[in-house]
Amino acid sequence: MDATHPVQAEHRLLRIAVIAALVVLAAVYLVMPLAPLRLNGDVVEMLTLADSFAHGRGLLFHGGPSHYPPGYPVLVASLERVGWANGISLIVLNLMCIGAASVAGYFIYRQAFTLDRPVALLLTTASLGSWILLRAAPVATGDAAFLAPSTGALALMCWTERREGRAFRAGLSGSLVLTILAVLLRTAGIVLAAPLIFTALRLRPETWLHRARQTARPRRIALMLAFCVTSLLLRTEYGAEAVGEYRSLISSAKERDYRLTGLIKAVFHVALNLPPVHGPLPTPPVMSAAGVVILLFWWARGLWSRRARLGAVDVYLVAHLALMACWPFPSQRLWLPAQPVLFGWMWAALQGPGGAVRFKLSAAAWGTVYACFAAATVAYSVRLSLSGPRFPEIYANGHVASAYHVVDGTAPASASAWYDGIAMLRTFESRLAPAVPRDQSSAVKPRRLPWRHRVRAR
Repeated sequence: MDATHPVQAEHRLLRIAVIAALVVLAAVYLVMPLAPLRLNGDVVEMLTLADSFAHGRGLLFHGGPSHYPPGYPVLVASLERVGWANGISLIVLNLMCIGAASVAGYFIYRQAFTLDRPVALLLTTASLGSWILLRAAPVATGDAAFLAPSTGALALMCWTERREGRAFRAGLSGSLVLTILAVLLRTAGIVLAAPLIFTALRLRPETWLHRARQTARPRRIALMLAFCVTSLLLRTEYGAEAVGEYRSLISSAKERDYRLTGLIKAVFHVALNLPPVHGPLPTPPVMSAAGVVILLFWWARGLWSRRARLGAVDVYLVAHLALMACWPFPSQRLWLPAQPVLFGWMWAALQGPGGAVRFKLSAAAWGTVYACFAAATVAYSVRLSLSGPRFPEIYANGHVASAYHVVDGTAPASASAWYDGIAMLRTFESRLAPAVPRDQSSAVKPRRLPWRHRVRAR
């Protein structure tokens, strides 16, 4: 019998390790619905908007409009109207969207970055082990739901780039629909307009002259889409605040340094799966300068390795970086839809010139650091999901425990209680309702006869 080739043996070991990690992560995600809804300010506002819309009062929060897009509150309100809106169903909805986004991310790795199946599966598993995704999955803010149309639109654009005729038009129409859905869920989905226009215009170096006459209609559609997207962005509250932030950005050197440092830190936090560190963390200027050099070197290597096949994913990443540089409310959870492209570019940069030994060492170092932080995040997530009655004291270090205790009847409501959070828990989390004592339950509800006695009575 012939000996197994070393490359085949490495791929086999990689496949076994990735499948084992996928099984563990699947178990971690599946136990998330066991814990109650995780409250924060965004969750309470989103659910308040949904409850207001479900009762015919419109999307109102404290009697006024909200800056959040209407997509997720309307979705939750639809579930509430049919009686399906509760803590379990909202988390299950997030998990379904994460599963769809993972399939789309795998397709992006295979089509746009032409990676082998084991490598594509490895990077998909890495995305599932991200601390940002593990934290967003059980939270009802629409971040997980936004992943499905956002990543799906980008994957469909990658497919459309290689199609002609009816398939091209169908793919472009589907990408437009998914882009609109993404914008309705998160205003940051407006960044998908850049790769959509790029795909519609077919701005690829090898096709500029050959398809100049064949793309007259897509060009007109793309120009109309660009005009509509720009008008929509400028009319939103986010657009006005972003314009103001951009003015301060170009007029203040301190603001430029802050934005640049924040952007670099966000990229490295996402790439290394490094959770934010609370408390004072000094950042010497030499570290910021080193971060700029490393980041530029990484981008140069990735761009050089993809110079012959630039596509919609590359345009999306550049547009996303530009948006994050001037977004009025920068948050690391906004990097969730960009993770597949970030990881694909990182892998392309690691595969640059330098030999197989350098590539293996770099990939092993990155995988070790990423896996360590993923293991820590997984441990905390499982502890929180299986905490049972101790959940209020563990979640958020007990800062919102009083709201849970008021709902489950173990503590009275004080003057400083979080009444918005208490109202949303009573509306969407029936598992926290206090148990009715036996003496009261027998008086309120008559005792139900066993099944065999009911049959005899008939």
